Amino acid sequence: MKNNKKLTSCILIIVTTIIAIIVSVYGAFVMSEIGQANNVSRSWVIYYYKYNFLFILVPILLLLIIFWLNWKHKVWKKRYIFLISFIVVVGLLVANIMVPMMFPDRQHDALYISINEADKLLDGKEQVYVVEINNESVAYPRRFIGLPHLAGANIGGEDIVMTYCGLSGLPVVFSEKFEGKSTKFEVLGQTHNNLLLVERESGELIQQITGTAEFSQTELETYPNLEMSWNSYKKLYPKGRVYLYEFDRMIDKRLIASFKPKLKKQFDPKQGPLFPTVDLKDDRLNPKTRVWGIKSGGKQTAYTKKHLNKTPLINTIIGDIPIVIYYDKKYDVITFFKRTINGNTVTIKNIDVYGNSSYGKLERFPSYNGLLWMVWSHFYPETELL
Repeated sequence: MKNNKKLTSCILIIVTTIIAIIVSVYGAFVMSEIGQANNVSRSWVIYYYKYNFLFILVPILLLLIIFWLNWKHKVWKKRYIFLISFIVVVGLLVANIMVPMMFPDRQHDALYISINEADKLLDGKEQVYVVEINNESVAYPRRFIGLPHLAGANIGGEDIVMTYCGLSGLPVVFSEKFEGKSTKFEVLGQTHNNLLLVERESGELIQQITGTAEFSQTELETYPNLEMSWNSYKKLYPKGRVYLYEFDRMIDKRLIASFKPKLKKQFDPKQGPLFPTVDLKDDRLNPKTRVWGIKSGGKQTAYTKKHLNKTPLINTIIGDIPIVIYYDKKYDVITFFKRTINGNTVTIKNIDVYGNSSYGKLERFPSYNGLLWMVWSHFYPETELL
């Protein structure tokens, strides 16, 4: 009788152990680079996040059951119980803590320095992403925004969050407010080679490139940004501020060293994507070509710098918005403006990088600057291309 109970307990422990390990390892697989490298569906990531409480609670409860059964019937040695616990705990940590630990939240404690201070740190050709609101500007060097992926600021009286996806090369500036409330953005991971954010206050997921909340389908407010060199920023915005990430954590240098070869492959036009989760059917361009995208009214259009170099001034309509696109060759800056003055659509023949025209100063329109074609065409397969 006693042996039968022990056999039953042994079977229960084995079954419970298998389930606990499968659940915890599944989360680590789905929410890490390993899953993305194996072409895990985006829906798996969403599902894990949506039912995250259960995916954490179930293996913990199962561990407690294993402890209790083993304590009562002495089925396995302690080292085996320790090994099982280690696997389950590591799986849960990888699935839920690893990414936020790697990419620190800088939404509410970002550091900004002056042009003169930044000039001692930056090379003239380094790329920066510039946000200008109400005549106040801030530059986000790619080198500094690449690790935290997001940084908050008040620019021209507006609270914003600059986000940057290293895999797609995409900067997007969101309003700090979501549905009228303050936010707390964190990096959850990436899907389809693009940044996936979580807004902790509302529990929403936001795909960076679409800027749309996963569950409520609310579209986040965005602000324009410009890509340019550090030299151009110094000349165009001599009174501007600059975001600084100090790389002051012990893990930072190791992360940068590990990311460098991966990103080199990601942007190499002769190699495939780092993660095979993008649709490469649209062969109008090499998948690694950088494009400048714009969307409005359900319509999307992408432009290459090669095209804009030949035609630096384009009057067009995207969706229902009259737009003028201007490529300033001197500063190597591509800008998008609304060409509506006092409710009237105008044709722009002369304009500068600030938006000054013969009709007055034009309002900038948000664009998607310098991202990889394979990411843009994946999320917007109906996009036009010029």
